[in-house]
Amino acid sequence: MPAWLVLLLGLIVWLVRNPAVLSKLREHVASAKFGDFEIELRELKQQVAEAKEQVETLKDANQQLSEIVAAIDTDAPVDEIDAARRILCRCRSAAPAPHGRSL
Repeated sequence: MPAWLVLLLGLIVWLVRNPAVLSKLREHVASAKFGDFEIELRELKQQVAEAKEQVETLKDANQQLSEIVAAIDTDAPVDEIDAARRILCRCRSAAPAPHGRSL
């Protein structure tokens, strides 16, 4: 008998004798396919969805900031630029500083 078959049978027997492990495995695994070994984990899927939401939020914030910067007239007097400066200062104070540096 091939070694992989013995290991597979041993694993099946162990899982039958330890049903708590099998039930915990069902909590974390959404689907499994052994034909090219595909396994889908619920937690990773949820984290990817959350990361995609964060990317969309950052894209929106970047778009807003780009619009503010594009609207600044560099040749305008200081009192006209003051409103844009205040908006940019609010954006900087709301965003975390990159690499622990203060803005």
